[in-house]
Amino acid sequence: AVADRWHQNWHRGYHSHSNGIDAGTAAALGLITGLAFGSMAQPRYLAPPSHVYAPVYGSPPVVYDQSIYTPPAPALAPLQRAFIGQPHNLRVSIQYKLAKYGYYSASLDGLWGPATQRALYSYARDHGQLGLLTTQGSANALFSDILS
Repeated sequence: AVADRWHQNWHRGYHSHSNGIDAGTAAALGLITGLAFGSMAQPRYLAPPSHVYAPVYGSPPVVYDQSIYTPPAPALAPLQRAFIGQPHNLRVSIQYKLAKYGYYSASLDGLWGPATQRALYSYARDHGQLGLLTTQGSANALFSDILS
């Protein structure tokens, strides 16, 4: 019954009087409601920071110390052949002595590799024996000097 009465009043144009409140009271309530609810802050959305750092993946770059660079030895083939031609225990001994003198820091495996090549070349250069790197026979003399 109340709903029917409200509906009838709505169609007759008694919009402000349908709830039993006069126009002045409705205006005052509207003002109060507007002040009360209008002052409520709306949620604020923050912009993303201007300095977003991208994640870094992978290993850091390798930095080579150029002060310890040793150029490859001239005429590697005879030196390499002479080293490989030695018995395994003698090759390990050569690497051990080069490590003891500070020229070699890799594993003592008796294998030819860049560390062995660099150590032999550096030892020969520092002892004025670069000429011994040109033939297998002279490379054997270099090995004798290292082991003595």
